[in-house]
Order: sequence, then C-alpha cells, then structure tokens
Amino acid sequence: VLVLSILILMFFPLLHLSKQRIMMFRPLSQCTFWILVADLFTLTWIGGQP
Repeated sequence: VLVLSILILMFFPLLHLSKQRIMMFRPLSQCTFWILVADLFTLTWIGGQP
C-alpha cells in the first residue's frame, strides 16, 4: 500500500495538462499541497507522543 501511494504521488505532475504551471492558478493542487503539509505535521506530532 505504501508503494502504491508513492506511485500515485509520482503521477500527479503527469495528470496536469494545462499550459499554466504555476501553483497559484491550480487551486486543487494548492489545496492538496496544504493538506499534505498539515498531514506531515500531524503525523510528526503523533509520532512524538509517548
């Protein structure tokens, strides 16, 4: 499952077909990025709990 999730993340750039590559013009990618950042901090905090 872990390998499959990494493969899915590797295909994200290939799925975008717009000519505008700046993240400011891609609200779904921007939202996904901030969810990933929040998830990273949450999992780091949970991992540090005794």
